[in-house]
Amino acid sequence: IHKKNICILIEDVTDVCHYQGQLQKALHELEQMSRIDGLTQIYNRKYWQESLDQEYAKAKRHSKSLSLIMLDLDHFKSLNDNYGHQGGDVVLMEVTAQVSKLLRLEDVFGRYGGEEFAIMLPETDIAGAVNVANRICKHIANLNFNYQTQRIKVTASLGVAQASDEALSHEELITHADKALYQAKANGRNQVFSV
Repeated sequence: IHKKNICILIEDVTDVCHYQGQLQKALHELEQMSRIDGLTQIYNRKYWQESLDQEYAKAKRHSKSLSLIMLDLDHFKSLNDNYGHQGGDVVLMEVTAQVSKLLRLEDVFGRYGGEEFAIMLPETDIAGAVNVANRICKHIANLNFNYQTQRIKVTASLGVAQASDEALSHEELITHADKALYQAKANGRNQVFSV
């Protein structure tokens, strides 16, 4: 008599499926973390600049308007000195949450560095961008931030520029908006200046 060996392998694919799902979720979270500023939960500078590069090229190719707002919180160093970095962090988080509510879904809002932010406004000309910037400036000036037992007031200066033939790259557009921002500060802060 000849014996035959039979081997039966039973594998539960539930675990494999579960771990693949966890891996996909972790990869998505990692991708988000590489784009998002940890404190303010808006885009970080690297991702924001990559988005501007793409949007700038698209605007040029299709002859569409594109404007840029650079926003800097006024006297932020003294705010940190008076209330500590935790107080400053509360202000940064609240300001970004409030500004986000004033923007359209297609606008791209990012933390440019420290207390400086940048907002890209696709299909928006300079007049429209100045209107948005003025709304943001007034809104921030009217806010009161509660930190521990104190109320903190803050203002912002904003510079506005539009992509044009003079701005031959997205870096030059940033430079124009940055110059406008520094002019708003030189003019007394808590205001908008456009070039």
